[in-house]
Amino acid sequence: MASALINGLISNGYPSTEILVSDPNEDAKNSLSEQHHIQCMSDNKSAVRIADLIILAVKPQILKEVASELSKVIQIQKVVVSIAAGVSISALQNWFGKNIPIVRSMPNTPTMLGLGATGMYANRHVTAEKCSLVERIFNTVGYSCWLDSEKDIDSVTAVSGSSPAYFFFIFEIMQRVAEDFGLSPRAAKNLILRTAKGSVEMALNSDSEVSELRRQVTSPKGTTEQAIASLQSGNLDQLIHQAMKAALKRAQELSEEYGQ
Repeated sequence: MASALINGLISNGYPSTEILVSDPNEDAKNSLSEQHHIQCMSDNKSAVRIADLIILAVKPQILKEVASELSKVIQIQKVVVSIAAGVSISALQNWFGKNIPIVRSMPNTPTMLGLGATGMYANRHVTAEKCSLVERIFNTVGYSCWLDSEKDIDSVTAVSGSSPAYFFFIFEIMQRVAEDFGLSPRAAKNLILRTAKGSVEMALNSDSEVSELRRQVTSPKGTTEQAIASLQSGNLDQLIHQAMKAALKRAQELSEEYGQ
């Protein structure tokens, strides 16, 4: 995710000389340096002393350890942006200090292609200017939006953070069925993925609601109508609701687990 953000910034004209990465892993550090031609170091505290905005692209399991180390050198004019799932702003404030400006964010994996979707929430210490800066950063790798409440981060996890896997799972099922119908694996995969891509582009470029776009494709007594009727009789909407609710529940559990 860090590499995706760096690539997005540079691709959108941000000077590589103003990007600094700290990573204790020598191979990862060298790879980032060679790939993006940016300054890299192994000392987190030295990096934080230099930076104006700090993005914590680390696993939630080790974030407390990293934050506790950085709290010794961080200053209140710095802005801390966390992409760690489940770690609350309250926990980050306990580790960094109560007055530190903090933004929680939840990007998803298409960020790596510049097609990500990110939900963000800032504590009251983040100025409008800094919010704008954080938004610009995430907009370089896709779409971003500010959330009304921190608890909405858990909803974003279920809605966009986990949903690439939902779509991949549906594609898997469709491909198996297409192959059962006699199509080659290559033809099945390409037909399904190209159709999915085209459908998304249609939805993004249309003023109509997706429900209306569906109706436009569903001719009375046609093949699509039969397929939709079968999906509805199998309670697909209920299954999707249950799946997303399960993801939301797990996100809330992680918030309790890592949020202390």
